[in-house]
Amino acid sequence: MKINKVVVMYLDTGEIVRPSAPPDVSAVKGILSSYSFMFFGTPGHYAMRKYSCWCKQCALVRGRGHGCVSRGRFLHVPGCLRSKLTVWKEDQFTVLPGQGIKNREARVAEWVAKALPLVKPGVWGCVQARAQWSTEEDAHMRPGHHWLCEFGDAGNGTSCERQFNLGHRKCEDYRGTRFYNKDSALVIKRWLNRVEEDASGLTFQEWTPDVDTSRPPVAMLINSSELRAAGFKLKEVLPPALEAAARVRTRGAGLRSLEGMGPKRFVLSVDDDTEFRSRCE
Repeated sequence: MKINKVVVMYLDTGEIVRPSAPPDVSAVKGILSSYSFMFFGTPGHYAMRKYSCWCKQCALVRGRGHGCVSRGRFLHVPGCLRSKLTVWKEDQFTVLPGQGIKNREARVAEWVAKALPLVKPGVWGCVQARAQWSTEEDAHMRPGHHWLCEFGDAGNGTSCERQFNLGHRKCEDYRGTRFYNKDSALVIKRWLNRVEEDASGLTFQEWTPDVDTSRPPVAMLINSSELRAAGFKLKEVLPPALEAAARVRTRGAGLRSLEGMGPKRFVLSVDDDTEFRSRCE
């Protein structure tokens, strides 16, 4: 074979688009002792493990709830050939240029603006969790922790009890909650707490302080600035006894409630949970 011609193609330096300097990213804890990494759909969230495994079960893992079982911060792969060595651990990193108070305030304002019009009595809401309501939450604590609730009626047909029109940098304490300019006081009908036996943190149980007096009082009012989502769906989980009774139909309608069956339970979808956690910084 003989080469008769060589064609050289080039671009002038003015035609080459170079990316800007990469942003500063926070350190990944344990990166030197881990060999496998996986990024989630939640921005800034990732999982890592000390040993790699390429069995079929591990190859099907796509994130929390997709090919693995969630146990708090840890993700276990059912049927993994090296299950004792390949437990994923979730963590998160931050990109400095996208952080900061001003940037965060802009993101939060956008989320609140989208969710607030959907708030009305009987609608589900997601709220940024600022603290733990009980040590029972320890098992479910991981990046993007949030609470779920159902909005109530403020007496005017809406869930908004009061809107605050205050001066710049001024605040007001109202019913135990601090509000700033343009914030709204939203009424809560009931809170949903994660159940202990579901390590994934996706199963919730209704809780109202007037029924359960074993715990300290909880505010049934939130600041709209803590709102992260509203109008999403939850799947109700029926107790075994109620599920059996629901199969007995009377005049074409199945039984949906029984007296003395205890608090209702609901399940949040994995995709919604991932989205909500991305908004809770």
